[in-house]
Amino acid sequence: MEETYNTEAIILDRIAFREADLKLVVFSQDKGKLELVARGARKLKSRLAAHIEPLTLSKLMVIRSRNEYDLLGTSWGNDFFSSIKDDLGRLTQAGRALKLVNNLSRPGEEEGEKVFFLLKSFLDFLKKEKEADLDLLYGFFALKLLTLIGFAPNLQTCVSCDIKAERGGNFFDLGQGGIICKKCCLQEKESVLKVSDDCLKVLKFSLGNDFGKLSNLKINKELNKEISEKISSFLKYNFYC
Repeated sequence: MEETYNTEAIILDRIAFREADLKLVVFSQDKGKLELVARGARKLKSRLAAHIEPLTLSKLMVIRSRNEYDLLGTSWGNDFFSSIKDDLGRLTQAGRALKLVNNLSRPGEEEGEKVFFLLKSFLDFLKKEKEADLDLLYGFFALKLLTLIGFAPNLQTCVSCDIKAERGGNFFDLGQGGIICKKCCLQEKESVLKVSDDCLKVLKFSLGNDFGKLSNLKINKELNKEISEKISSFLKYNFYC
């Protein structure tokens, strides 16, 4: 008898595989990232197809296989995030979040459950939120994800001298992965960016608060741009994302 297991997962991606199959990349609540094969899912009459689209929360029954990939037995969509898919702005940010989780996670890694709930909470917030700056919220999501998987930038102390960052004159060193004080920043580099006190304050605040509180922050356009640029630069420099 074939061994099976059940899990709830968010579909991150799917690609054509062999003649009529699909290879799925999903992030599950209890098993983290999984790569599965859905046999026959590309056929027009397939009942699975609608339940395994990217950006779908589905309950999966999986069949263990001796081959490279386990097989998807059945799938039932619990949430299709229709309100996100109907809005280009929210769909764009959701797609970025799915791609980032896919790129930065590996099958079998720890913290899978926390990553799953972080992604789900971000998508749930996108479903109902209409007023927040979505690009900035994605940046907060990315920073929270980096923290969970152990790659968060050091925002508390200088990465060179380990002294607590004081107000005024701090820099963000992309290569060393965190704040560097003005005393230790002795040369100009493309990888070293000046960071304002307000930007540093908001970045720290984002790590300990949920998306609801973050969406209520009153941030002017200049600070908004700086925060987004710092997070984006860190991702590009260290992870090519």
